[in-house]
Amino acid sequence: MFGYNASSPAGRLTDLTIQQTITIETTGRGSVECTDQVKMIVARAGITTGICNVFVHHTSASLMLCENA
Repeated sequence: MFGYNASSPAGRLTDLTIQQTITIETTGRGSVECTDQVKMIVARAGITTGICNVFVHHTSASLMLCENA
């Protein structure tokens, strides 16, 4: 869903929501890197500023976030 308001200052995008599903299959326990897949989705959307919300739809899965400082 894209929202565009031509009457807003400089015709900015005002409400922009993009939803994408990533399916990752595993062979069992362990960590799986999905950073590149998430970065690709954000880049394709053309978003430069905002929030990326990642949801893991599995009861025994965890999402680990690490800052690359």
